[in-house]
Amino acid sequence: MHATLPSKLMLSLYEIVFDRCIWLGIAGDLSPMPPDVPADLVSYFHWLATELGHWHESVKKCCEELKIEDKTQYDKAHKVVIPTWKAGDYVVMR
Repeated sequence: MHATLPSKLMLSLYEIVFDRCIWLGIAGDLSPMPPDVPADLVSYFHWLATELGHWHESVKKCCEELKIEDKTQYDKAHKVVIPTWKAGDYVVMR
């Protein structure tokens, strides 16, 4: 994730960490509302862990999709060909 550009990830690092869009403080932009903290903090922490787990899964999935997309673009740009030889074949080196 550190090597992925936020523009390709479609999420800002703030959104990944805090689970909400950043408040810019411009006219018409509503201030973010913090979640209601229940009286039972243990249930809140379980909820928070679950939500962060969902975010991390989606970020991981997005990074894997970007890797595949980058690989296909690289292969196309550099005309990469999957080798047809296998172990034990004689190969002519140029």
